[in-house]
This record gives sequence, C-alpha cells and structure tokens, in this order.
Amino acid sequence: YMDGLTNENSLFRLMESLLVHTGETAADLYPDVIEELVITVGDKQVENDFPGVLQYIVSGNTVLLVDGYERALVVSTEGWEHRQISEPVTQTVIRGSHEGFTENIMTNITLVRRRIKDANVWVERKKIGRITKTNVAIMYINGIVKKNVLQEVRSRLEKIDIDGILESNYIEEFIQDKKSNIFPTINNSERPDVVAAAILEGRVAILIDGTPYVLVVPAGFTQFLQSAEDYYHHSDYGLLRVLRYLSVLISVLATGIYISVLTFHQEMMPPVLLVSMAGQREGVPFPTFVEALMLEIVFELLREASVRMPRAVGTAMSIVGALVLGEAAVTAGIVSAATVI
Repeated sequence: YMDGLTNENSLFRLMESLLVHTGETAADLYPDVIEELVITVGDKQVENDFPGVLQYIVSGNTVLLVDGYERALVVSTEGWEHRQISEPVTQTVIRGSHEGFTENIMTNITLVRRRIKDANVWVERKKIGRITKTNVAIMYINGIVKKNVLQEVRSRLEKIDIDGILESNYIEEFIQDKKSNIFPTINNSERPDVVAAAILEGRVAILIDGTPYVLVVPAGFTQFLQSAEDYYHHSDYGLLRVLRYLSVLISVLATGIYISVLTFHQEMMPPVLLVSMAGQREGVPFPTFVEALMLEIVFELLREASVRMPRAVGTAMSIVGALVLGEAAVTAGIVSAATVI
C-alpha cells in the first residue's frame, strides 16, 4: 500500500485480522480462505495482471500477495484527506441549501443521492486519462433521460484521449459541440440541489474526481439565466428572471447603440441631451468608438486584476481602482462621463 492514500483504520483492521490467523497451518491459508475469512474490510477482488496491481496501489487500495500463488487480493482501503462539505463560493443563495460539492467524487455522488432517494438513479463510472486515470462518473435517472442523449454522452467520453484530467473543463472542451460557438452547450454547477434538479429534468450529470464543479448536459440558453433561488421563492419572484433577460440585452447592445447614435444618428437624440453630450465630448481627443474600446479594455484589466491578485488587495483594486481611474480619466479629458456610464 501507499502511505497517505489509505485509510489507517481500515489498514489496521486488515493487519489485525491477518495476525489473528497466523497460528493456522500454511496449508489452510489458501487465497480463497484468506479472501472469505481473513479479509473483513472493504471490497475484495482478484487481480492477475501486474500493471493492474500497481494501478490499484497508487489508487489507495491495499494489495495482499501470497507466496506461491499467481494472483493478488485487492482490498479497498482508500482514505486520503479531502475538503469537508462547505458553502459554495460562486453560487451563493439567501434561501436554500448551503451545501456545495467537494473535490471527492464519492462525496459528490452521495450529496445527489441523498436528495433523490430512488433506485432509478444510475451511476456509470470510468477512468479517463492515460497517466492520471481520473475517476469520472455520469449520473442520470433511468426512465427519464432520453436514450439518444445518454448514448451521445457515452460515445463522446469514450473518444477522449489525453494524458491527464485535472479539472472538469478538460472534459468540457472535448465533448462540447463547437469551440467557436458563442452559446455554451454545457452547464456546470457546484450545488447538489441544482444538479439534482437537472437530472430530474432528464439531463445527464458528469462528475469528475478532483473538482467541485459538476457538468450538466445538454444545456439550453435559459439555464444560464436561472438561479436555484428562483424556485425557493414566491412566483412573483420570477419577475427578476425577466430583468436578467433585459440585462443581457443591455450588456450586449448598449455600447453599440451608444456609438452608432452618437456618431451617425444624432437626430435620434433629444436636443437637450445632444447638447449635453456635445459639451462633455468637447475636449475628448478620441472618436467615440476608440473611447468605448479603451474603456472596455480597462474594465477587463480591472476585472482580471481583482480576480488574480491576493484577496486583500483585489477587493480594493476592483472598487477603488474603478472609481479613481474613471474619475481621473474624465477629469483629464481622455474620455467623457457619458461613455464611462
């Protein structure tokens, strides 16, 4: 076995059981006898291939070799350290479950099964990655999921050929429809209730060992504008979902409409607003398009800095940096106040 990958209690119970039977004659200690009577912890199986034995050892199992016999007894004793269940970081809610997935795939499967106590919740496991041999599981409800969707997920996973899988995005890039598509077809979540709701709708969840983010396929456009919290409030709360659609339109179209109106169609603006805009842009040396493009780039730089820098500095960078830079740019006459808005 490998120290650090095995559960110490399971290993101690296994050694204790073997020591108890050392007084028996060697003729009685056949592998079959050891397998049935001596080994009392974990799942047991027989392995005849030496590379397979090595793979079991580096996966946290304990292998028992008996002199004179050409097979090994493998005992499941995995027990490495992992993060405890905590609140999701990126998908927080005011009302609802505060449990989030962890980096342990068995814990994640259990969190979903605890919410859907039905025998038709099926889990198919496989290993992906020539070197890492990462555990991957697909989870669905038999009888609800469409057979063609399930088969498509299986076939795309089987085609993955890579040295290692370290995070769910590795698999996402392999199984997505088109890399050039601006609309994602795969959703991800670190909330067990969201994944449980998805498989209840007939979707397939893909769980990857080593990451708290679970992939959900297929994903529709409306899924990305939904929150788990929407279903935990009164139906009137659904008006906020309409506001999200409006916000998407504003974020996509506002800059383009602003540039086109201010540059080519000034007659569409009220005279008072047009005079105010012209007064603001009196000392700005750049065209409206260049001005807006500069601000978009600066905004992305601030966002990246706030995410990548240490947490204590990142918060100040995102808030104070945007205020100071925006005010300074307007005062210096590089951009107009309306463009900043």
